[in-house]
Amino acid sequence: MADVCRGVTLRQLAWVHDWHVHEESYAAALARLIEAHRVLPLAKVWGSGTTSSSDGQYFRAGGRGEALADINARHGNEPGVAFYTHISDQFGPFYTKVIAATASEAPHVLDGLLYHHTGLQIEEHYSDTGGVTDHVFGLCHLFGFRFAPRIRDLKDRRLYVFPNMVQPTGVQPIIAGTINVEHIRAHWDELLRLAVSIRSGTSTASAMLKRLSAYPRQNGLAVGSV
Repeated sequence: MADVCRGVTLRQLAWVHDWHVHEESYAAALARLIEAHRVLPLAKVWGSGTTSSSDGQYFRAGGRGEALADINARHGNEPGVAFYTHISDQFGPFYTKVIAATASEAPHVLDGLLYHHTGLQIEEHYSDTGGVTDHVFGLCHLFGFRFAPRIRDLKDRRLYVFPNMVQPTGVQPIIAGTINVEHIRAHWDELLRLAVSIRSGTSTASAMLKRLSAYPRQNGLAVGSV
């Protein structure tokens, strides 16, 4: 980078990296850039800034992964990390998070929607299959986001409807049963406390989603948030 930055030396760049580049300053700087970008007339040509999508990009790291038993189904034993990025319909990457290459992407979908520092008002969000779980669907609804992922092997998914609801035409083969409304009602207060904790940042969405997915199915809150 020093070679392409006129008047800036490698030593100066290293000093800036060591003293000023950290997660908080990066997020603040990114927010300033996105705010400047989204008011440009050209940005408004691409979109309104109310929809977004997210995906991960893998970057290989040094060393050998087999020594740490770090095996990834997609990348094998090559060690590395994934940058999980949220980008608006105006092509502004408003949130980026570094996660383990072996980690599930789904718990981090809501982090980008809730904890970015920009003025974007996201209403609808897209992801690929890696960002999809029932818990993400449920919590997106609680927070007022319309979650519209691109799901691989959709025919193998199963849907559930409310009791006495007329089943939509064409989807009857993938409807597996009815929703237990009484169970949701019994745990509604707990679900609201969970949503408030996540929204306020007391606990991050990704941390809580990891816990919920690890709970056995008989756990009332884990089942009720689906």
